[in-house]
Amino acid sequence: MRNTWLGLAFGSIFFAMIAPSCSSKDTSLPLHDGGGSAPEDSGGTALDGHVDALPDSRAKCVPGEVKNFTPTWRPPSPFQAKCSAVQIHDLIACYFGAKDQPPNCSAISMAGANADCKGCLFTSSIVAGPLIVDGNTAHLNVAGCIATFDGDVSPQSCAAKYKAATDCALLACATTCPGDDAASVQARADCAKSSLESVCKTYATQAACSDDLLNGKAAPCATRDTFIESAMALGALFCGNGASDAGADAGD
Repeated sequence: MRNTWLGLAFGSIFFAMIAPSCSSKDTSLPLHDGGGSAPEDSGGTALDGHVDALPDSRAKCVPGEVKNFTPTWRPPSPFQAKCSAVQIHDLIACYFGAKDQPPNCSAISMAGANADCKGCLFTSSIVAGPLIVDGNTAHLNVAGCIATFDGDVSPQSCAAKYKAATDCALLACATTCPGDDAASVQARADCAKSSLESVCKTYATQAACSDDLLNGKAAPCATRDTFIESAMALGALFCGNGASDAGADAGD
């Protein structure tokens, strides 16, 4: 059995920068979650809590000391067939600068025929689709996928614990690891993984329940080798033909 929490969820980068050519032109994408900690009953993602950098964090990318972090939970959007396989590939390839992106990304991004698919793929944390967009960054909603396959979308679910650990890790490195080039993103991902063994260890321990799920009935949610591969897999489950197979897969 793989250690899917520490080894898989953070083994590949679980967040990525949206390509400037897309994020600067597309006003339909969610810009952010509004700022401030999410209200207690809102379920929004509180990724903007107070962070005090550890002493050496100015010199290198290390986890900050997370204070006043409060886990929040929003049930995921339902799986729905809004996209074709081609739409999922082309939109994600364009928005994250994949090597095999089509040459007409601007037209693909703005095409009315792709609006429903794009709205399903790229969402705020409140809608909780496959890709959670916050500013010019997007991260994988593995927690929402786990909740759907597990059949438990409650705030006490294992998926909610998984999300709490992920959110803590994102917050711990948000301030101490700036930059949006490839090296900076990789450094922030390494920092996030490190935070699960330090400032976010309590949440990571609680999220260990996800190991059995990601090796079992929620296996389709497990991240792939790269962010883009993972994004396309989650996109197919939430928004493509994979949605119709979710019930059968969950029971395997």
